[in-house]
Amino acid sequence: MTPATIIKEVMADGVRLALTPTGTIKATGDREVLDRWLPLIRENKPGIVVERQEAANEIHKPEGDE
Repeated sequence: MTPATIIKEVMADGVRLALTPTGTIKATGDREVLDRWLPLIRENKPGIVVERQEAANEIHKPEGDE
């Protein structure tokens, strides 16, 4: 499973993955759901961080700067 797919699926399960100011990720949501996803999130953490950083950069990219 790719980091992008993991993000999509955990979000569909109600888990929120947010970048922290230190460049890591914080997962929040229902405890049971988190417990089910955390091993996979931890295993793929570097790729998930990169995906979240790229998504954040797209949001903050000025218009016409493609």
